[in-house]
Amino acid sequence: MLSLLMSAKARASWRVRQPDSDTTHAFVGLFCLWWLLLLLFNAFPQIDIDVSAHFFVREACSAPATLGENCGYFPYRHETYLGLLRTLFFRLPYLIAIVLLWKLVECYWHCGTTFNVTRARAFKIALAR
Repeated sequence: MLSLLMSAKARASWRVRQPDSDTTHAFVGLFCLWWLLLLLFNAFPQIDIDVSAHFFVREACSAPATLGENCGYFPYRHETYLGLLRTLFFRLPYLIAIVLLWKLVECYWHCGTTFNVTRARAFKIALAR
């Protein structure tokens, strides 16, 4: 009898969870967006190259290039605001990583009863990404 109760309890814990409506809507929305992008890139195959040309233009290297060196330039490098925006977006991930690391260290300073495990875990996950 005890084994029957345990097996019924074990079966109950393995039930498949039904998705809620928000998850279903997000899945359907992303699925439709994926197909729309697939159709867009199929209709205009050069669109990705045209868009990327606004950010980097490859040119021939003047000297023999070393391994991993890219010869080219940012087309809008003479535009002050766009150059600053580009520099900001290049350096922003490093600044965010430093802030997250500082917050994680600060979180570990609160040892004992004031230590928040979920907050420390969230900072570790954010740093891992």
